[in-house]
Amino acid sequence: MPSHPVSMLHRIIAAALMAAGGAACPAADDDLVAPPGRMVSIGDYSLHIYCQGEGEPSVIIDTGLGSAAIEWLPVMEQLRHYSRTCIYDRAGYGWSDFGPLPRTSSRIANELYLLLMNAGVAGPYVLIGHSFGGLNVQLFARRYPYLVAGMVLVDSSSAEQIGRLTDAADGVYEEQSYHHGFVVHDFIARPAAPRDLPEDDLAYKSLVLMSRLVSRITVANEYSHFKRSAMQLQAMATPPPVIPTVVLTRGVQQESKSVDWNSITEHTWRSLQSELAYLQPRTAQLVAERSGHEIHVEQPDLIVDAAAMVIDFARADEALARQDDGETGPPAQGGTSWLPFNDATWITDRLHTAGNTCPFGCSDAQFHLSRHAGHLAGTRNPAWQRVPRGDAENRSASKGDRDSGPAGF
Repeated sequence: MPSHPVSMLHRIIAAALMAAGGAACPAADDDLVAPPGRMVSIGDYSLHIYCQGEGEPSVIIDTGLGSAAIEWLPVMEQLRHYSRTCIYDRAGYGWSDFGPLPRTSSRIANELYLLLMNAGVAGPYVLIGHSFGGLNVQLFARRYPYLVAGMVLVDSSSAEQIGRLTDAADGVYEEQSYHHGFVVHDFIARPAAPRDLPEDDLAYKSLVLMSRLVSRITVANEYSHFKRSAMQLQAMATPPPVIPTVVLTRGVQQESKSVDWNSITEHTWRSLQSELAYLQPRTAQLVAERSGHEIHVEQPDLIVDAAAMVIDFARADEALARQDDGETGPPAQGGTSWLPFNDATWITDRLHTAGNTCPFGCSDAQFHLSRHAGHLAGTRNPAWQRVPRGDAENRSASKGDRDSGPAGF
């Protein structure tokens, strides 16, 4: 019987790297980390997906380049109270099988579609994409707009960043080596565990999974084809769907050896983030004031708040039924949560309305929904928003302010 093409390719690349001195992660490590979800076939290979909670729309999380999906477990643990939430490992990541090359956003979007269909995770979806994962979910939303009800872009990559970051850095830090708009790193080397993960065990599991040879090959391939992925998004004929979208941007600058490099590239990154928030008229942009690029590790609650708000917008019928309830005090026990958006600055808000004017030709349903949300557009500290949870279970005691509401209520 002929060898599986993906498996054969994996063996060829692995043999070449081993011959060049690349050490594989010890086989025993795989036995120490059992997959929490299930493996789903999408043809010649299988992907790992893990879902918790109930309700629609389903939340689907796509991680950044080189990040294991289990880094998002703290976010998932909270979001599952609002709606069904799923993390998955892209091909070659985590527990998923090695996938065909090249690893581009177009291929990844197709794989995600097949995974969701074969796993029985019905749409519509709220997509959360971090960094490179943001590029993937943007492409997915344009390719399958009928399946996507909202998005949260977490310090997301942009189709325009290739030329912009390279041009911005030109002549500033010449000893850096550039490849497709990024500083070149040795992705085949063993990665470091993400800093500040809340549990040592979680950090260890993430390190083990992303230390596998298959994962390191995949990360390197995604990285080397980033320009191609960006061009695929740019080439999409369909515009971004007009859906509730929140752009979360880091507030803490990335570390760099050069002050000039830091300043110029951060300014360019902020500009790219603002442009993401203007790709279509139903968007908002917030800055995570205490976070660098890893917002899901440093301010996971903010991602939860943003996603819960987008979920609520996507549930327009349910929200409309609540709009005139006259309830101004704290929500019923276990039924709803307040979203405080702690340590975040609202930069732009085109999701909510101020006064009685319906902007951007929005429908009556969208206008009433915006009024109900209670956000005061343009203020630094927006009014807290009340959204329903999908179950009766309270969130953790450390999030008690979400149950009691803002001071004075």
